[in-house]
Amino acid sequence: MAEIAAFLDGFRRFQEKYFNSGDASVFARLRQGQSPRALVISCCDSRADPGMLLGAGPGEIFVVRNVANLVPPYRNGAEMPGIRADIEFAVKELNVERIIVLGHSGCGGIGALMEG
Repeated sequence: MAEIAAFLDGFRRFQEKYFNSGDASVFARLRQGQSPRALVISCCDSRADPGMLLGAGPGEIFVVRNVANLVPPYRNGAEMPGIRADIEFAVKELNVERIIVLGHSGCGGIGALMEG
């Protein structure tokens, strides 16, 4: 129960910082739509937060997370159709300028892949 209380306290701090202070204009602008500069494909490992690692603020990056930040080669009927849809949406609809595949050390997903 203490973990949930800590998450709720964090959410209250977020609200205070972005909605009850001078930074409220950030989310007022974001309510109109998003225009991130980059798509970041990142591992879903809880130790590797792309926004924190890149120092990105709200609305600056469009993030897709999966195990080992995998992007399989394109084939009709291939597995992981979601990642293809994510990339297509980011490029065609959001007009991102960059695609960043963000790996990290000690990735269990990559370790499992390499072990076969």
